[in-house]
Amino acid sequence: MKSAHALSAAVLLAALLPAPASAQMDGFGIGIVAGDPTGLCLKNWLSQKSALELAAAWSFEGDGGFFLAGDYVLHSFDIADSGSGLDGLMFTYGLGGKLYFRDENENDDDGDVVLGVRIPLGLCYPFEGAPVDMFVQLAPVMDIVPDTELGLNGGIGARLYF
Repeated sequence: MKSAHALSAAVLLAALLPAPASAQMDGFGIGIVAGDPTGLCLKNWLSQKSALELAAAWSFEGDGGFFLAGDYVLHSFDIADSGSGLDGLMFTYGLGGKLYFRDENENDDDGDVVLGVRIPLGLCYPFEGAPVDMFVQLAPVMDIVPDTELGLNGGIGARLYF
């Protein structure tokens, strides 16, 4: 009898605890990101804690150019105090790469293709009851080809999930 009461109490407690919005923790999202780069972004959840994020955008680095990025990201949930109004806020971190097609400039006759490694770090907030999230991200970058250079990508954006 006591175990039935304990089990009932545990189930009730689990039902009452705040949980992140589930609409943004699966499926596919498409949206925009503004910053450097600025353009389209995609997110595809792979599991409850991991996702693949992609971007096709314009970068203002150097003389500008077309930017592609792909990142594997993990999520740490409930980083804000409950009752703060930010229940569900997630810290995101991962590893990825970039491919940057730099436009021509006065020093080159043709543009460069830059290949680099990214370490995306960010915050993501899913809106409960709506298939939308907002995010901010900074990504230290190490370009490998054609030259080794350090840089930083970053932006703010939103995605709609299907």
